[in-house]
Amino acid sequence: MLKFNIFPIKTLTHLNCLPSPQPSPSSVHFDSTSFEASYLINNFDFSPQRASKLCSTYRLAFKTAQNPDSVINFFTDYGFSNSQLRHIVAKEPWLLSCDFSKRVLPKFLFFLSKGASIADVVNIVSRNPRVLRPSLENHIAPTYELLYRYAQSDRAVIASAIQNPDLLYHPLVPRNITTLIENGVAHTIITRILRQRNRTFQH
Repeated sequence: MLKFNIFPIKTLTHLNCLPSPQPSPSSVHFDSTSFEASYLINNFDFSPQRASKLCSTYRLAFKTAQNPDSVINFFTDYGFSNSQLRHIVAKEPWLLSCDFSKRVLPKFLFFLSKGASIADVVNIVSRNPRVLRPSLENHIAPTYELLYRYAQSDRAVIASAIQNPDLLYHPLVPRNITTLIENGVAHTIITRILRQRNRTFQH
């Protein structure tokens, strides 16, 4: 008669009933920081909370550093300082994931073509990065030409834009100037407003 040793079986059964070993808390690591947020933290010294909020608010989407690095290099080549870059990215983080050759470069070239110096462009953009949001063809260029009619020189328009960068960004500016024209306000009065109180056009 065959005899089986049952002790190993009991031992195995006993071992199978033992709870699985759990990793200690120190060995568990959850990395919920996205690549985009990590990029903001590492390159601009944002806090994790602020970086995550910027990513979610502006829906940043880039999985490699290639595009944002290109954007940073573009601004650096134009003479923007690190502090100016940090300010710009904090206000307009979408720039890091945009096609800067289509969204940003044409606007820089437009300002330069009107006689602005590189320092003027840096001044306008760093003071109010929102100026890079609107379409060049549909807003910035038409608004510039409207302002030019009353400023009477490119230098005067550029100077006004440096003083108040919202002039080339705010959607109410062309609308309010057009309203004044349609209501028969004299050319000289609009010129005076532009030179002395141009923020009036934004209300």
